[in-house]
Amino acid sequence: MSNQETLNLTSIRSAIESYKGFTQGEKSHAITNLNSWAGEECDLSKLTKNFETLSLDAKPFLEEAGFLKA
Repeated sequence: MSNQETLNLTSIRSAIESYKGFTQGEKSHAITNLNSWAGEECDLSKLTKNFETLSLDAKPFLEEAGFLKA
């Protein structure tokens, strides 16, 4: 994983922790699984799909955090 991908995952992890739209359990689960959800390429579309599988409000979260364009 490149430094940029690590930076992206660190940014996403921080955004998850501060996002008010997720319950504490959702935050914990998302942070625990973040690396595997994004894959080795840090693929945001794969990450979003995995979030949505768990019924998390992923797309609005990623848009609000600036990781996806609305």
